[in-house]
Amino acid sequence: MDFTCTLKQNAATVASTTTSATYVVRDGWCTAQFFLTANASGSAGTEVKVTPASLPAPANTSVLAHGIFFYNDAGTAAYVGAIRWDGTDLKFRVHNAGTELGVTPSFTVASTDTLSATFTFPVA
Repeated sequence: MDFTCTLKQNAATVASTTTSATYVVRDGWCTAQFFLTANASGSAGTEVKVTPASLPAPANTSVLAHGIFFYNDAGTAAYVGAIRWDGTDLKFRVHNAGTELGVTPSFTVASTDTLSATFTFPVA
């Protein structure tokens, strides 16, 4: 099934194009994936997050989802790490960073940046 993604940096929506966003639920677990490309800029030094819509509710939003993300910073750097729920948003942690992607390492979402993820979580 398909779902929609809204890319944000801080609380502001960053215009983006979602190429793919699908999920499947089986045996109480949801496995989802998305790929999106930013079409605008965000706010320097603030957290990058994605708000998924039409995705099944997680059983617990305070634990890490099981999965990985890949963020390509306009071709100048690449970041990989773990995904976690924060209320209704997905946030991204890079290895050995104490805060979310965009804060550590600090950068601004820019047009042509890409973000992809595959993750699994228990559904409510």
